[in-house]
Amino acid sequence: MAAANTLDIKAREAAWWRAWWQRDFSWDGLAVLGLQSYWRSEMGRLIAEPGTARRWTRFHCPFVFADGTPSPKAAWSDDDWVDVERSVRTRLAFATAEAPCRLDGAVLRGLDEGANEAGEAYLWLVAAHAYFQRGVDLRNSSLGLSDFHGAWFGGSADFAGAHQLQPDFAEVSFAQPATVQATPAAPHLTLEQAIAPVVVTPEPAPTNTQDPPTRKRLPWLVILAIAAALAAIAATILAIRP
Repeated sequence: MAAANTLDIKAREAAWWRAWWQRDFSWDGLAVLGLQSYWRSEMGRLIAEPGTARRWTRFHCPFVFADGTPSPKAAWSDDDWVDVERSVRTRLAFATAEAPCRLDGAVLRGLDEGANEAGEAYLWLVAAHAYFQRGVDLRNSSLGLSDFHGAWFGGSADFAGAHQLQPDFAEVSFAQPATVQATPAAPHLTLEQAIAPVVVTPEPAPTNTQDPPTRKRLPWLVILAIAAALAAIAATILAIRP
């Protein structure tokens, strides 16, 4: 059964990569997608793909080129990865709702923000069709935008406790089922349950639920007594007039 599952994962991953190549996240492909300007700081260190005109940023270069030969990224050292991951964190930190961090089609080792403190500033991230070789850890993160549409998660994906305003997990692929540590009330969730977005909606403005005040009506006997007293006063005034 384990061997069959491994073959199924490899087949699904191969299909995922075929779709990824069709979208073309090469340097010229990023121009077509309107993303080249976002990555213009990488222009001086593009990775050339032998035998083709394609060039890649460090973030988008696949592990294997189209002809099946390993890319330089396949032999990266830990320092190479740390440098890329530091850059990703910087881009995340400076992202805004109007200019989110764009990791569309990126090929990364993982995405690890760790267990964030509740109430931290929102992160704005588009990682549609991105490839995460290992795990993704966004526990307790405040995600203003979390677009992982069509992404591949090669390891665990931990979104436990994350607050997400605009989540998109459509067509996400997982290499394996997994569990994550969640809240004390639900100590173990399946991976699918863990990424179920906690959609935060603005609290409605407080409304006055009390009934409007009603005027108290005086008893009719009291009204008659008041009228009689007023009439007596008027009669007295008329009587004392010369």
